[in-house]
Amino acid sequence: MKGVGKTLQARQLGRHLKELRKEAGVSVEHAADELGVSEPTIYRFEAGTSVPRPPDVTALCAMYGVDQDLTEALVSLVKEANAPGWWRSYNGAIPRWFDTFVSLESAAVRIQAYETDVILGLLQTERYAETLIELGASAVDGAGDLARRVE
Repeated sequence: MKGVGKTLQARQLGRHLKELRKEAGVSVEHAADELGVSEPTIYRFEAGTSVPRPPDVTALCAMYGVDQDLTEALVSLVKEANAPGWWRSYNGAIPRWFDTFVSLESAAVRIQAYETDVILGLLQTERYAETLIELGASAVDGAGDLARRVE
């Protein structure tokens, strides 16, 4: 599941797992031994850079003495973290390395920015976006590519 752990849900899941482990007084070494994984794997789960499988979350919750309701909620976070973001439906218009930023932006309650030269993307009209892309793109592959990138 590499490459999918940079969503907000993965980070939330990791934060919860780390707090629960500490509250239970379980060391990273012990958690890794019990789960049959390396210590860096536990650190990656807790940092949200790697998403554990649902059975791993269930096993960690059992080890930490977590009740069934919270365990089910954390397993739900695993499923959300592994779901492709809405932007993946735009078929390559947004590069994979940008996933973290788009996922954080879509979860934001407030975005504050100040620009003197360019209108922010969320506020751009279709024609404005077309003009920016035409001016900045070294190779727009025809009207279809331009339309896809504007969308």
